[in-house]
Amino acid sequence: ADIYVDIQDCPTIKPESIRKVIEPFLKEENISFTTLIIKIKNKNEIDKNNIFKVILNKEKEMVYLSRSRIPAVKDTSDITPEFYKSIAIFCTKKEIIKKFTKLPQGPLELAESHEILRYLENKIPIKLIEIDEDPPSVDIPEDIELVRDIIGKRIRENS
Repeated sequence: ADIYVDIQDCPTIKPESIRKVIEPFLKEENISFTTLIIKIKNKNEIDKNNIFKVILNKEKEMVYLSRSRIPAVKDTSDITPEFYKSIAIFCTKKEIIKKFTKLPQGPLELAESHEILRYLENKIPIKLIEIDEDPPSVDIPEDIELVRDIIGKRIRENS
């Protein structure tokens, strides 16, 4: 295969969202890596450390990803930034995977415990695609029931 899709901990993600993470590879030649993001609508998620927040540049490329609240906003600031979170689905090329496996873990990857930072630390650009779907992630045992309910509902709807 020329490109690979890695769906990590979001088992209920819809096929349309999977297509969106693949599409840039079909349209542009110099894409190395893509992933999905969504604006955080539930403000309680901003400070949860099991949700990875993302900073992006004007080109919709990842600048940084963190378990912490980013951007950090001073109490005296009038700015209300939009917060984004990462959806755990990635797409990349075979040669990028080969390169990745030869790279050592860096301090950012080790600190945040997320392999995507190895790409950033080694200047491999990450294209971000914003979606509306917010598939639940299975990060903690309590998430399993929510995912079971969603899958059960889809099975009943398609029967």
